[in-house]
Amino acid sequence: MPHVRNLSLFILLHFSIIQVISVGLYILGFFENPCFHGYFSTFYDERNFEYNKLQHESNNND
Repeated sequence: MPHVRNLSLFILLHFSIIQVISVGLYILGFFENPCFHGYFSTFYDERNFEYNKLQHESNNND
């Protein structure tokens, strides 16, 4: 069936494009960019801050 073959080729093409883009960005050091890195770590930092605050309060109560 030619339709199925075209679909698999389409999917394969998209995967290769995504792979090339991600490898290219990695080589360019896009993931090491502090602005870009901060964008992802913001949520983690906020959670960590709340956790540390709770730990500090519980230590004071002891």
